[in-house]
Amino acid sequence: MNLNEYYTSKLESNIVIRDELKRKDQFFSTLRLAVGAGMLASLYFSLLKGSLTIGAAFLVISIAFVALVVMHMKLRRRISFNKKMLEVVNEELAYLSNNISEFDDGSEFKDPTHLYADDLDVFGKGSLYQRISRVSSVEAKTRLAYRLNDNSAQIDIDKQFAVKELSEVSDWRIRFRAFSKGLTTDDLHSRIEQWNALESTNSILLHPVLSWCLSALFPICLVLVFGFERYDLIDWLLLPFVLNLFLFSRILKSLKRDQAFVDRISNDLNAHKELLEMILNHEWSSNTLKNIRLKLEECDHDALHVLGKLTKLVSSLDSLNNMFGASLFNGMFLYHLHVYRSFLNWKKANSKELIEWLDAQAEMEVWVGLSSFAFNHPDFIYPELSENTDFSATAIGHPFIESEKRVTNDLDFDGFKLVILTGSNMAGKSTFLRSLGVNIILARLGLPVCAKSFRLSQMQLLTSMKPQDSLNDNQSYFQAEIERLRVVVDQLDKKHFSFILLDEILRGTNSEDKRNGTVGFLEKIHSRNLKGLIATHDIEIAELTAKKPAVYSNKYFESYQKDGDLIFDYVLRDGVCHTPNATQLMKQKGII
Repeated sequence: MNLNEYYTSKLESNIVIRDELKRKDQFFSTLRLAVGAGMLASLYFSLLKGSLTIGAAFLVISIAFVALVVMHMKLRRRISFNKKMLEVVNEELAYLSNNISEFDDGSEFKDPTHLYADDLDVFGKGSLYQRISRVSSVEAKTRLAYRLNDNSAQIDIDKQFAVKELSEVSDWRIRFRAFSKGLTTDDLHSRIEQWNALESTNSILLHPVLSWCLSALFPICLVLVFGFERYDLIDWLLLPFVLNLFLFSRILKSLKRDQAFVDRISNDLNAHKELLEMILNHEWSSNTLKNIRLKLEECDHDALHVLGKLTKLVSSLDSLNNMFGASLFNGMFLYHLHVYRSFLNWKKANSKELIEWLDAQAEMEVWVGLSSFAFNHPDFIYPELSENTDFSATAIGHPFIESEKRVTNDLDFDGFKLVILTGSNMAGKSTFLRSLGVNIILARLGLPVCAKSFRLSQMQLLTSMKPQDSLNDNQSYFQAEIERLRVVVDQLDKKHFSFILLDEILRGTNSEDKRNGTVGFLEKIHSRNLKGLIATHDIEIAELTAKKPAVYSNKYFESYQKDGDLIFDYVLRDGVCHTPNATQLMKQKGII
């Protein structure tokens, strides 16, 4: 079964489930309306007639109504989850069609000064982030962005093992992502911290002995009236009922404050519980994934049990929004007073650990997103790690380009350090540089790369490909490029093995000055611990290879004319390009 068939089958099965859940939802809505009407009617006639039998019927119907509401809420959660499952599957089907518009592009993480991210389109529309991002929480987004930016990231075989392991449980991944779509709070971490800092009420009404005594007042009076058949005293039941409501109003402001805060994260708590349950209920083999699970198991409390209790408490507090129900149940036995006391006890005992659980869940979110990328590219291969300062690749291509249009090339550094890459305009020089850079980033993330073989060592990645001028910083294009090259030299001076990608540097000056500056720059850095490529139109720079063949090698991309059209084959060749095409391109476009 290919990828399209797999996702299509998941889509069809979830559509069937959706239609069945809709029918059940309609049934429950009708039944709730009928039972609710019966509850109100029985209450009215029990008070009007003073009938113990009708009063008992009211209690039974009330219990049935509460049970029905609980069942309907569970059904609604299943409907919501099914909707998210459909969203996940539709997103992946769109991805296979090269439509990534539904995924976050990480624009907020763009940094033009970064050592490679802006040059290699790591963030922004159509970026690497947008292609591998399957995260929902703010914490997971931040973690993913950090890893993409981390120039000290190590190529780790266990990272590959974790990606492989998760890519093999595709159904599990889809469910995990569907639950993670329930994480809607902008920044749950900061909200939890604010909630922890929120001072709770210490009202005496929350003392267990006092609250239970007050709660028993109305039921005792009710039993006495009906037990001794003193129906003439029914009106007196209003006294404990009103007293309870008055006492409850004394803590209502504090309760509402806590409830308003937790209401904003209630959906996240439900989703978070489901996500943690999925992590804990699966046996992992890779150390990376085992460690995530271990963080949950090392907590002082059972994460699932504790979160399940909080979810129930939050759900119980939600009923406070129903004015009729809240007045009835609090007037009768101070229902929400007991819920609030349990809620505050939970906060005191467990809220600190919530942050640790959120961290574990966010970490798994990142790995699920990475493994989804790997699953969607079964033709990509996992790179090999070299203990030496090594780099070689066969059939390497740009992972952003559709496989039908992608042209791949081979590259290794056999006996030299720097490739001087020449070629005519639009022949593929810049795309090839980006192909190398993006695949290096994929390798450091633990992901498969777009190649048939790929061998590299631990390295830092340095680029200078598209420096930008800045009016805000009063900086010209040329000045920005000079500053960028200064940063590259500074990084090379740290003596870490580096892989550099330079694209037509010093474009902001005349040809002779540009050539001299480029040669001078290469002569300054070539003795450093590095390998890399520099793309240029100046074929005179390629003369460096004849002078220092142990340092430089010449490769080029070509264009040629066929039937009056300019053709590009994007094939990397040994040697130097001697066929500029700017004039032909301008003629072809009718410019000259």
